Formats: sequence, structure tokens, C-alpha cells
Amino acid sequence: MTEIVNLRRFRKQRAKAAAGTAAAQNRALHGRTAAQKAVERQEHLRSTQALDGHRLAPAQGAIGAPVNESENFTQTVAPPSTDPSTR
Repeated sequence: MTEIVNLRRFRKQRAKAAAGTAAAQNRALHGRTAAQKAVERQEHLRSTQALDGHRLAPAQGAIGAPVNESENFTQTVAPPSTDPSTR
């Protein structure tokens, strides 16, 4: 005599197995281990430090050179006029 099979449970098991194979494929395609991520971070840090170490400071007055910060915040404002005829 054959065993009675619950079809709902069978469908769930089949869906779970299919999802597991899809997850394994995605891990193989897109996944990286923590060690690989750490190595990549170290390489990026090393390369940016090397680039910044070789960067030349722009000359004063050149296009794109940093502007003196005090020039950005100073304003000269004329005092209000006390003459009623100019209003």
C-alpha cells in the first residue's frame, strides 16, 4: 500500500528547494566573503592615501584654488542714513 502524501507540504518543500538553489546561484554570482570585503577596503584605503600623498597644492589665485575663508564672511555694510530727505 502507498503512503498518503500531503500535497500542500510537498508543494512547500519543492518551493523551498527551488528558492535554495536560486539563493546558491545568487551567492555564487554576487556574494563576497568578509575577508574579500576587508581586503578590498584596505586596497581602496591604500590607493586613496597614495593619491592624496602625491597631490599638488594649487597655487594662490589659480582657478579652483581655495578662497581665503575670512573673505567669505566679511561684509561691509553702510550705516543707515540719518538724513530724512534720502528716504
